[in-house]
Parts: sequence; structure tokens; C-alpha cells
Amino acid sequence: MAYTLTNLQDDIRNFTEVSSSVLSSSVLNTLIKNAENKIYRAIDTDQNVFYATSNAIVGNRYVTIPSDLRAIRYVQFKDSAGNQFYLEQRDTSFMAEYYSTPDTQAVDIPKYYANWDEEFWVVAPTPDKTYEITLAYDKEPETITDTTSTPPPATNGTYLSNKYQDLLLYACLVNAYGT
Repeated sequence: MAYTLTNLQDDIRNFTEVSSSVLSSSVLNTLIKNAENKIYRAIDTDQNVFYATSNAIVGNRYVTIPSDLRAIRYVQFKDSAGNQFYLEQRDTSFMAEYYSTPDTQAVDIPKYYANWDEEFWVVAPTPDKTYEITLAYDKEPETITDTTSTPPPATNGTYLSNKYQDLLLYACLVNAYGT
């Protein structure tokens, strides 16, 4: 049986033999979201892979991170001739040492990228021309506790609650018992 938020909450309460006065909906929603996140971190699935494309701007080494990004899988640059270049991920300290004067001028096709902050990642060297960027990343997974989107996953379920309901229930119970 696929889970909706309501019947998942009911099953957790039934298995734990704890009433809604103790395991309130807000407590269960936190427990469920933590279980979902734990599952998505442990299991690599293409379900949450998303691709975004944009253009690197000449002389600008910063690229905006998608708001739903959880983890980057790869960054690919493509020039106007269709040649593809995959960037290697590095730490920002490497970027500072490798390319210590990033604001001077555009130099070459970028070879590396690093997470800069929660809004941007940075490439080095600074792009010398416009390149198409393809970013493959894991997006924030849909949660069954979401009651606001259309249609709401709370009533329709999610990929996890519809396909792997036993795993979701198990992870929730493990979280509830603290083991």
C-alpha cells in the first residue's frame, strides 16, 4: 500500500503504540522528514537527479546555484564548436592558490569548480568567452510532509512513499526508537 501522510502517521503511532497526544503531527512530520533525508543520503537514485543549463559569462567566475540543489554530480562546459569539458571539483582554498588573481581578466576555459557559498559556486580560471554550462545535481527530494504544493505530496504520496513504503516506515520507526 502506498502511503499518504495521514496513513503513514497512523501506522507509526500504531507500531509504536503511542497516541497522537504524544506523537503529534508536528513531531511525526519532523521524524518522517528526517527518515526521508536519511534514505536519500544512503541510497543513490536517479529519482532526484536534475539538469540545469545556463551560460558562463565572460570575465565572471561565479555561477548561481539552483535553489533546490542538494549535491552536484557533475559540471560540464560546452564551447560554441560543441566541444565538451567536464570540470573537476576542488576546495576553495585550492582555487585561491591555483588562480590567485581571478578579477584581472578572462583567461581560458574553466577547469575547476568549487562551492563558494550557499548561493554561488566558483570556476577557475575565469571564462574567456561564453560557455554553455550543464549542471547535473541531486535536488532536494520531495517530502510527504509537504501539504502546500499542488498537488500536495501529503495526499498523493511521493516516489519514496509510493514505491518504498516499507523502507520509509522502517526508517521512521528507527528514528522514533532512536536506534
